[in-house]
Amino acid sequence: MIKTKCISCKTKNKFTNIFFAKKFPIFFGAVPTDLKSVKDYPLEISCCKNCNLIQQSKKIKESVVNKIYESYYYNCPAPTISKIGKSEINKFLEYFKGRKNKKGKVLEIACFDGYILRKLKKEKWDVYGCDPSPTTKNLIKILGKKKVKQNYFSKKLFETKFDIIIFRNLLEHIYDIHGFLREIKNSLKNDGKIYIDVPNVKEILKLGGFGSFFHQHISYFSIETLNDVLKKNDFVIKNYFEGNPNMFVEAKIKKKNENFPIFKKYNPKINNVKKKYKIFKKKLNSIFIKNKENKFVLFGASSVATTMMYTLKNSIKKNIVLVIDNDLQKHGKLLSGSNLNISHPKMIKKIFYDKVFILTYYFADQVKKTLKKLSVKKNKIITLKP
Repeated sequence: MIKTKCISCKTKNKFTNIFFAKKFPIFFGAVPTDLKSVKDYPLEISCCKNCNLIQQSKKIKESVVNKIYESYYYNCPAPTISKIGKSEINKFLEYFKGRKNKKGKVLEIACFDGYILRKLKKEKWDVYGCDPSPTTKNLIKILGKKKVKQNYFSKKLFETKFDIIIFRNLLEHIYDIHGFLREIKNSLKNDGKIYIDVPNVKEILKLGGFGSFFHQHISYFSIETLNDVLKKNDFVIKNYFEGNPNMFVEAKIKKKNENFPIFKKYNPKINNVKKKYKIFKKKLNSIFIKNKENKFVLFGASSVATTMMYTLKNSIKKNIVLVIDNDLQKHGKLLSGSNLNISHPKMIKKIFYDKVFILTYYFADQVKKTLKKLSVKKNKIITLKP
C-alpha cells in the first residue's frame, strides 16, 4: 500500500474517511474461469479536508492496477462487440455534437473498441486513438497503426497536435492527474479543447457509494473539485453538464486576462454518506433474510454485484441460483467474489426461481424491458431503490 497526499492539492495526511474494506477484489464484475484467484487488497476512500476531492487515501501500486487495463478480461462495455453501453456513450456524443465544433483532428484517449471514433470518422473528423487494451487491436485493423496506438497516452505517442482531445471514464483512473493534464496541454493546438466524461460523485454519494468504490477509481469528482484540478493546470471550463450517472465538461487552455469560472466549495456531507451506506447495506441483507426461503436470480454482473457478494453472509449466498447479464462478453465467466457463472438472460427460462434482483442503479428500466420480454412477472422483480 502507498500512503499518499491529496492527488489534487498535495495536502499531507488530512483526510476524512468515507469507506474502508479490509479486503476487496482487484477485479470486480466478470472474471474468467481460468483466473485461479482474484487478489484482495484493502480499499480506503476518503475526502481531502483541504480541497474536498474524494479519492483513495491509500493506493495500491499503479503497476498492479495497470495490469487490469492491459488484460483481455477487463470489465468495460464494448458496444461494437457486446452491443452494451451505447446509451451512455450516445449521451456524451449528443453533448459533444451540441457544442458545434469545427471538424479537425480529434484524439480519444482510452478509446477501447473505438465506438466514438468510428462514429466521428463517418462525420469526416480526422480521428486518432490510443488504449493499452487488447480490444483496441480490432480498431487498429480499421484505422491503421498511424492513427491508433495500443498503448498508454503520452505527448510523444503522436507526431501531431490536436484540435480536440476526448477522454471518457479515464480521469478517475489516473494516479498523477496533474502530470496527465500537462501532457494533454502539450498535445493540444493553441485553441484546442478537451472533453471530459467522468462519474458524477454527487449522484454516487446520494446512494451512499455502495458498489461505486473500487481500486480502479482513484478519484471521484464533483464539478467543483474537477474545476480545481483543471484550474491548477490552466484549463478553463467553458461548458458542463452534471448528469446522472456521469457529467460532461468542455474546457480550453486559459488565455491571458481570461478569468476562471467561480464555483462554491463542494461539501459532500460525509456523515450523511456513511449513514446512507450503512442503511443500504442493512436493507440489502434484510431483503435476503426476509425472503430466506426464496431462490434468487441476480441481473447485472457489475461492481455492485461484487460489493454485494462481499457484504452478504455465506448462508445467504446459497439462495442465489443464477447470475445473468445482457453483456455478451461476460457470459461464461464468473462473478468476482463468488463461484457463480454468468449466463445469458434467456437462461432464466430454464430454472426455478422466486425473485430477480436487478443490480444496477441507473439502467433498471432497460433491464425491466429485458425481463418483460422473458415473461418475468413484476411481483418477482426487486430493484436497488435508494
